[in-house]
Order: sequence, then structure tokens, then C-alpha cells
Amino acid sequence: MSSRNEELSRLIDSALAVVVSQESNSEQESKNLAALRDALEGLLRRVSRDQLEPSHGVVTLGLSRMVADWVDSLESPLLKAVGLIENYYQKHF
Repeated sequence: MSSRNEELSRLIDSALAVVVSQESNSEQESKNLAALRDALEGLLRRVSRDQLEPSHGVVTLGLSRMVADWVDSLESPLLKAVGLIENYYQKHF
């Protein structure tokens, strides 16, 4: 695996750890966290297989938008974690 894929995988693993640490206050929030976990795990599989399409500095993974739609605060650790993934993807893929 290339170093850029390894770093992206590390960022995804960190975001998954934040997802796991989040306490769900509602059924809808549980569903949102599960959907995000599934998206991150799918992304991790694509990265490990080197099947991630290029960003060209423009395309995003949609993770920040996905989380921003339901997270309580824009200062959320979860939003920051997926933001790091999006940033890295746009700069290195």
C-alpha cells in the first residue's frame, strides 16, 4: 500500500474510533452513526484495494456534508475527523 493510502487509512481509522465513541441520544442519531460507519468502512476497503477515484483537488467524498446535516455542533470531533479525511483526499488524490 502506498504511503498516501496508508495515511488516508489512518485518518479513516481515527474517524471510525470517534464514531464508536459517540453516544447516541436518539434512534435517528443511531441510524446516522451507523450509516457513517458503513461509509467509512466502505471507503477503507476501497483505499486498501487502491480503488479510490482521483479527486483532482475538486471532488469530495461527501463525508463532511453527510455529518454536517445532523451533527449538533460544527465543532464536533466527528465533523473534524471527517474533515481531515476530506482535506487529505483532495490534496493527495
